[in-house]
Amino acid sequence: MNYNETPLIISNRLTVILLGIGFWLLYNFFTIYMVFYTEVIDWSQSDNWLNILKEELSKGFRLGTILLISLVVNIMAMKTFFKSITNIKQIIFKNEVIRSDKNFNDLTELNLEDIKVMKKSFFPLLATGSKEKNWSYFISLVIILMFLIMNSVMIFFLKGLFWIGSIFSFNEKVYFSRYSYITIFSKKTNRVINICVIFKKDYLALEAYLLQTLNIDLEFLEKSFIFSNIKGEDNE
Repeated sequence: MNYNETPLIISNRLTVILLGIGFWLLYNFFTIYMVFYTEVIDWSQSDNWLNILKEELSKGFRLGTILLISLVVNIMAMKTFFKSITNIKQIIFKNEVIRSDKNFNDLTELNLEDIKVMKKSFFPLLATGSKEKNWSYFISLVIILMFLIMNSVMIFFLKGLFWIGSIFSFNEKVYFSRYSYITIFSKKTNRVINICVIFKKDYLALEAYLLQTLNIDLEFLEKSFIFSNIKGEDNE
């Protein structure tokens, strides 16, 4: 098959969407905790919570500020969510090169001859492209890991929904595996390309592409649970 004439195209926007949903959930959980389970509001002053809210809003700006910020963040989150849905992100596979729409810090172009190694990954590798290790680096890893765990949980939930839907409507079959990502490492940089594989047709198409162009069998790829490539793939 000539992939220059008919390239393989796989959608790659699910990670952005799920991480956005994860941020939205965590922020709102935090806001609810602040309002109902801290000393921001004294809920013991009345049995009517509407009266308590009115009283707190009339006292000062603390509760009003929290609610205003929450409203602004939720509006921005919804705007970003709908933008992510309509903004199609793709990975295009040709005979000599792989091109990817901008997705976090992923490579946007990688020649096949520059591929160092490929792995099946439980997490997408988002912390890439830098070798500096300081406090901000470690804090960012903790934050990223928290979101990636939520991302992985939601991916398995979505796979379950798609699988149930395929039973009743005979839609696309789901690729069931703990490792939802194929990560491609570059020889020239610590950055990678993350490929999120949800449907079996995408997995089979990618399998055929790699067998033809690189003589690589997806079934025998090394499996990985790392989520950072700061030091480079050789030094995991």
